[in-house]
Amino acid sequence: MLDTKIFIREVEKIVLEYSDKGFEMTKERARLWYDNFKTMDDESFTAAISKVLKKCSFSPTIADITRNAVGLNNQSN
Repeated sequence: MLDTKIFIREVEKIVLEYSDKGFEMTKERARLWYDNFKTMDDESFTAAISKVLKKCSFSPTIADITRNAVGLNNQSN
């Protein structure tokens, strides 16, 4: 189960990188994101965020992060 502190730390990286591209992490979006990632382990979530930061030039979505998670459908990597 994804630790909420790790979730917040990693999401802060997304906000830092993409806020000037229109990304805004609202309370509602944070709840939606956490609900979608809460079953992911900490290492997989951290790795997926790292990949997204290196690959995505536009604001990432839940799908972008899921697609880059270790052990999931990584055909686009």
